[in-house]
Amino acid sequence: MRKSEMFHTLKLAVTAVGILFLGVSVFAYAWGNTSPWPSTAPLDRHIESGSAAGTRMLERELASAHPAGSDAAALLARLRASGMNCEPDPRQMERYACTYRQPRSDRYAVVAVNVSVEQGRVINDIASTVTAPR
Repeated sequence: MRKSEMFHTLKLAVTAVGILFLGVSVFAYAWGNTSPWPSTAPLDRHIESGSAAGTRMLERELASAHPAGSDAAALLARLRASGMNCEPDPRQMERYACTYRQPRSDRYAVVAVNVSVEQGRVINDIASTVTAPR
């Protein structure tokens, strides 16, 4: 066998295995309604922990990563990257209200974070709540 024939055969074998894997994945997804590549949102573990434990866990993580006096833009960027919608509070322009809603059965799980900012720095504590339906 020549090298070119060997590479051609190898390419065909890799392509066949890829098509087979794709076919099995699509069949498994259609049949079992579960994705072969499960994805979880960054805030899912807080929601899964329940309302009280999830709130405490989120507050600890945010307070340790972004203590009072840290850059507010970094905190808001982190919250937005995790899927939250952060907007300035219309009543107080130095407060941001960030929310994340996730459908769960017949209700929504909601994660809310309120951030007080002064001159681009985080002030006070970061208040968060996790509402996880049971």
